[in-house]
Amino acid sequence: MFRNDPATHLLEALEAVKQGHSYLGPLAWGLVLQRHQRRTRVAGAGHLSPREMQILRLIVRGKTSKEIAGMLEVSVQTVLSQRQSLMQKMGAKNVAGLIFAAMAKGLNVP
Repeated sequence: MFRNDPATHLLEALEAVKQGHSYLGPLAWGLVLQRHQRRTRVAGAGHLSPREMQILRLIVRGKTSKEIAGMLEVSVQTVLSQRQSLMQKMGAKNVAGLIFAAMAKGLNVP
C-alpha cells in the first residue's frame, strides 16, 4: 500500500491480513505488473538459439542475407529461413521491426 491510497483500501488490507491473506492495492499491483511485463519482454528472447542470435547480430550490423550466408558458410535459403523464424519469434514483420524488437527486449546485439 501507498500513503495516498484511499482509506477503503486500508480497510480492505486490514480485513485481508486479519483473515491471513496478503493485500496489494491497485497502485502496487500496477507496479508489480509493469515490472513483470518488463522482465517478460527481456526473457522473451531466451528461446532464440545461439545461431539465431548470431544471425540477429549480423542483421543488426546491416549484413544482407547473402553476406550472412557467406560468413556462416550456409545457403542463402538457410539464412532466409532463419531470418523468417527470428521475425516470427520476435513478433516482427520486417527487418526494421526485428531490430526494434531486439532493442525493446534489451538484447545485447552490437
